[in-house]
Amino acid sequence: MTVPSLGQPGAPRRPTLRDQVRTGLGTIKRAIAGPPTFDRPSLDMLAADHGHVERVMIDARARFVCEAQESLTRALAASPDVFFCHDTAIAEHVLERRVSGQQVWLMIHNPMPVALYLTWNWGVPERDWRDILALPDVRRWARWENGVWSAVDSLIFPCPEALEEVGRIDPEIATVGTPIKWLLSGASADAPPVDIDRAALRRVWKLPLNVPVGLYLGNHQAYRGLDALVAAAQSLDSASPAGVIAVAGPARHVVPRHPRLQALGHVSEAGRLLAAVDFVINVNRFSLFDLSTIEALEAAKPLLLHAVGGNKTFKALGAGVELLANLDRVTVVEGLCRMFQISERERDRLAQMSRKCYDEHLTRTHLWARHREIYQ
Repeated sequence: MTVPSLGQPGAPRRPTLRDQVRTGLGTIKRAIAGPPTFDRPSLDMLAADHGHVERVMIDARARFVCEAQESLTRALAASPDVFFCHDTAIAEHVLERRVSGQQVWLMIHNPMPVALYLTWNWGVPERDWRDILALPDVRRWARWENGVWSAVDSLIFPCPEALEEVGRIDPEIATVGTPIKWLLSGASADAPPVDIDRAALRRVWKLPLNVPVGLYLGNHQAYRGLDALVAAAQSLDSASPAGVIAVAGPARHVVPRHPRLQALGHVSEAGRLLAAVDFVINVNRFSLFDLSTIEALEAAKPLLLHAVGGNKTFKALGAGVELLANLDRVTVVEGLCRMFQISERERDRLAQMSRKCYDEHLTRTHLWARHREIYQ
């Protein structure tokens, strides 16, 4: 077996006085002028046939192959029986170069066609995803992706619910007849301290000590549903159960100021942060099987999850999960209130269920064993 070389992590750079001053001035500037604005393509530009979206996709496809060139060169030279690819453009590249008898397996990581993902999340996140999927270039490149999926020898999904999720967005996936293999993910976060002083950890991030804290851990791309969570948090008033939502990942200026929201910005020590909070929130509009949720289970955290895709799998595997039927504001508010007001005993029970689920199904050892099984 050949695998890509591990990147060599650089030593963290200590911020200089100039860095600290620039950060402080940037915070002041945003407070006065609001968040920075960026030029974005108009909807007319995105709707052009063989236009902006097509140029972005051609560039992205070439860039993915270029960035993987070292790994591709090694893999092709090794003459393996199976090429295990993690991106559609890489799979297409290998399909064009394999020899007789070699198979190409493609693992699916994205819950939507890549053209929809790039155009919606990075171009017009305020638009409904269905409008974006209907654009001619997005549709054409979704068909390109389906064509590669049809040409490979196996598709790899973490679970049936993940396949269901892809089909919910693009029903044409049902026409792809490629055999499917199931490979449930496994992961591990940074190990938290053995003797956890939760109060000390909360002070690091200035989290309240005396009320429940839920954690949103991710980014603010449109499919992640942060806007729905923020809208629900802003509906919580003094009559609602006490509690705060910590938002880790998005830049601080993205998160509105509100007593129920605490923006943490980028966080590099996810394991320590998970140890500091009471439960974890995933409000993805679309979800395959998030690694951050697996890390939350490793940290023995109850989960509040939108009932889509692989999020439903976590519930089926026995994790300590409360499910949200949809992302309507009232539904999310009710879910947050349930999590804020559950008893310590119930929270401990859900925590134990989550850790048991991780230990029995989702460790890196389980992932390696499942890899070996599908090869054999």
